[in-house]
Amino acid sequence: MANVGLKTVTNEGTDVRTNREAPFDHTGSNFDSFLAEEGILDEVTAVAIKRVSDWQAENTAVEAPPTEST
Repeated sequence: MANVGLKTVTNEGTDVRTNREAPFDHTGSNFDSFLAEEGILDEVTAVAIKRVSDWQAENTAVEAPPTEST
C-alpha cells in the first residue's frame, strides 16, 4: 500500500477507506512524443498542416464578398 495524499491506495489502485478506484494518473509523455516513438510524427504533422490549410482556404472563399463584374 502507498499513501497518496490523504488516501491510502493499494497496488490495484483502490482507495482502502472508500473502496473506490483512485483517480487515474495522467502524467506521462505528450502526444507528440508518442507519435515520434511510433515513427509517424512527420507524416501526421504534414497531414494536419494540409488539412488546416485546406480548411482555411475553404473558409476564406466562403467569407469573401462577391465581386461585381461589368
